[in-house]
Amino acid sequence: MTEEQAEALPKYTPNPLFSGLSDYLKDPKNFEDIQRKIQETIFTSCVHSTMSSYAECAKCTEKMLERRKLLVRLGFKNASQYLKWVEVHKEITRRMPLR
Repeated sequence: MTEEQAEALPKYTPNPLFSGLSDYLKDPKNFEDIQRKIQETIFTSCVHSTMSSYAECAKCTEKMLERRKLLVRLGFKNASQYLKWVEVHKEITRRMPLR
């Protein structure tokens, strides 16, 4: 490849969805640990048959708020950013398993 061809290639621009994330969140080695922390905030002993009963349960509502606060503390701006982050890391682990 000549120098002119190399200069003609599009320049790398980071995805703005992930630009504000810390290096800790970007490192695939930390994915399982972060996922475990988030999932631990969701687990309860409650069982609900409908979403409305889940929303009315004080214990489950408290857990949901705890999860939102944890996501903010970790550095996520919103739930959609977190879900995209999970999607990207699952694809990374599928293509290049760490184990």
